[in-house]
Amino acid sequence: MDKKTLIATVKKMAVAHSCCPDLKRAVQRYLVALDTPKEEFAAQSLIAEIEKDITPIDKLVEFAHSARAIQILGKEAAKKLSAHVNQLTASGAKYCDCDACAPAAIVLANKEILLTVEKPEEPSVDKQTLINKIKELGATPTCYSKLKQEVKNYLDAVGTDDEKIAAENLIAEIKADIVPIDLLVIFTHSNRAIEMFGAKRAKIFADNADALKAGGAKYCNCRACTLGVEILEHKDILLNEKFFGGIVMTKADLQEKIREMAAAPSCCPGLKQEVQNYFAAVGMADEKIAAQKLIAEIERDITPIDALVVFAHSDHAALIFGAEGAKKFAAHADALKASGATYCDCGACTPAREILKHKEILVG
Repeated sequence: MDKKTLIATVKKMAVAHSCCPDLKRAVQRYLVALDTPKEEFAAQSLIAEIEKDITPIDKLVEFAHSARAIQILGKEAAKKLSAHVNQLTASGAKYCDCDACAPAAIVLANKEILLTVEKPEEPSVDKQTLINKIKELGATPTCYSKLKQEVKNYLDAVGTDDEKIAAENLIAEIKADIVPIDLLVIFTHSNRAIEMFGAKRAKIFADNADALKAGGAKYCNCRACTLGVEILEHKDILLNEKFFGGIVMTKADLQEKIREMAAAPSCCPGLKQEVQNYFAAVGMADEKIAAQKLIAEIERDITPIDALVVFAHSDHAALIFGAEGAKKFAAHADALKASGATYCDCGACTPAREILKHKEILVG
């Protein structure tokens, strides 16, 4: 029997009227996990559930000849079941032959086919791959707000003097937020879980948590925690200074930076117009010219750190922000210059700096 045929047998078992809910869920988890890193664990869990739920012939005989069978099926139907079971026993059958147990027995007889999972070669992880995972982590619904902020802080700091400390803060926050398996099991079995998800869904979550722990998992398997584990496994890439500045910026990444810059409240009208002109020209014959004009406008508008310091200490700043606001602004500008920054770090200048750093992607 090949794997494709055996999977069809698994599906047949799951749709059987006599298939119990726990086994149906195990089948569903297995089918979802096919061709993913979770397949082997899902297959092990499925086989374990089948072995627990399939009815051995001895138990079937015991039931068929019991008063319980007469109570459930009626006297005549119980008599027929008893006769059928006697024939089944005489034939040497090991299990019940109902529409769930029959295919289940086939799966157990060929379980090595499901348990033998070809593991794909582990892909090499470079800094760009890891950064893509960090971006996905920040966009995941189960990612906490504080971790989302640390993701943003890190991505903004890549390629700057602040990159290492931002990486350290991100790693620390991931470690703080990732959910250990024991904590997941406690929560999913709690009244709080029932209040949040309802009794039925909470039971499904609890069963999944129990199966995860039984399979040797150390952490929750939600998408945020899964990504968090992968990032922690390769954290040295983020913390090793030899990789700093080694990020590969794509055109799509750079265009996202352009949009971020244009959406910033501190982006001036002239620059917003050049951004609009650039995107209108993308894919057209004059795209390169529009890109050159955009870069020229950014170079004119981005605020050098010395100009920022002069403005922050000026009467004009006090007029705009008030004496107290200007004082805080000046202190920030002074600290920024002391850190070695070359430009303003406002919402427009920060992405503008990245665009200028990789401008060849747009104009090359």
